[in-house]
Amino acid sequence: MAPCANPLVRAHVAIVACALPWLASAGGGGGENIFKLKAVDLDNWEFWGIFAGMVFYGVIIDRLQYFTEEAVKDYRLSKMIFDRCITEFMIFGIVAMTLFLIMNVVPDISPRTATQLTFCDMLVSFAACSLILLGWIYSWLRVKVQALVVSGSDKSILGWKPMPEKMQKQFMALNQLDDHNFAWLPYFNESLAYQICNLININWKTWVITCLICLPMVYIKSQQHKTEEDTYIFGYAELEWILVLLILVTWVVIRMLRNKLYSTLDKAGDPDEAGKDVDVKDKLLGGEHGSAQQLIEKLARWSNILALVLQLEAVLLCFVAGMYTMHMSYNIDYVHWSTALFWKGLFVAGCVIGLFLLGPLALLELTSIQAFVDPDDDVLSSIMAQVNEIWSDCDHIRRQMESKAYAAGSHASAKEWAKKELTKVNGTDTIAKSALQKDSIVPWESESQNATLRISLITWM
Repeated sequence: MAPCANPLVRAHVAIVACALPWLASAGGGGGENIFKLKAVDLDNWEFWGIFAGMVFYGVIIDRLQYFTEEAVKDYRLSKMIFDRCITEFMIFGIVAMTLFLIMNVVPDISPRTATQLTFCDMLVSFAACSLILLGWIYSWLRVKVQALVVSGSDKSILGWKPMPEKMQKQFMALNQLDDHNFAWLPYFNESLAYQICNLININWKTWVITCLICLPMVYIKSQQHKTEEDTYIFGYAELEWILVLLILVTWVVIRMLRNKLYSTLDKAGDPDEAGKDVDVKDKLLGGEHGSAQQLIEKLARWSNILALVLQLEAVLLCFVAGMYTMHMSYNIDYVHWSTALFWKGLFVAGCVIGLFLLGPLALLELTSIQAFVDPDDDVLSSIMAQVNEIWSDCDHIRRQMESKAYAAGSHASAKEWAKKELTKVNGTDTIAKSALQKDSIVPWESESQNATLRISLITWM
């Protein structure tokens, strides 16, 4: 992609990244209103040095975005997450600009209120940016999960295993799909990427619930009280670990629901025996009033609720992480200097366990449920289009191979000539099952000529 591509998006990213720390603090903490600066305040070398430095910082951010965009452009799912992150950063820029205007246009804002506005703006930005960072980490973990799935290994991730082949066939039968227009593994991979995108794209309901949670504190703190640092710090530590416990409970609940789904589907009919002339739903799930069908409908409702719960828990824990980084760390050093290391370890451990261990496990379990019971139409359509494109490419390559075989004089058997070419491409005369499974995933993530060639040849033979 050319460096000048998407100039509007690139400009917003550069502006937000450069201006957010300064715009959030403009006029804050008792500073002068920037619309009422005298000439002498800017007619100096410090102003021009800072201005030049911020412009140069904008160049760095622009180049960083460009190189990141180049790195993910051939990986469609990673690019989808990247684009979502860019959109979120634009929203943060709008919030920062709004606060900037309020603090410099509204008269008579006290220094304390201005400082608190600045702190709250940075806290919200910290939490939202932390969630985006979390999305990138989850995206990296998604690649590891994908490698485990395509390897065909019997290993599990703390009890989670990929959906068995029988259940994959049940899904295809229920949605009237077949091997020529659908593939489960890339579908699950894209569903997981879709869940990650939804996690970092904070739902308006999450913001409303967070606001409602804060309202009781407005009343409580409006009453006369004395701030005791020990109780204050302990309260936030207790809040953090309550959130970690809630994420643990959510993970356990989702795991139980996923096990129940797997158990029910395992007892359901075999899609290979259902035939094409009968109602597949009646054969596999017992019809609309069958227990399996009722469970799927129930899980479809709960999966959306649990996705919102996971996002809410992650956002709240990111807020606590922001409070620790921006506020608690200093107060711990100030009050508990002798035990500061313990308290800091307690806060960090809660964030790590909740966000980097339990969070991705719960999201993985939830994706296993939602991908089956409530498939996203856009994801399904995307996979079907890609599968059809792959089959078209394979057919095109096969015709090319036939043409080259005839040109090489192999009129008797074009397949034999193709097998020799396959051996040259593969390096050996055999292909491991795991390698073939990996090749079948590659075209959905990036373009690989050798992978496509191997798939087309294997399909032909």
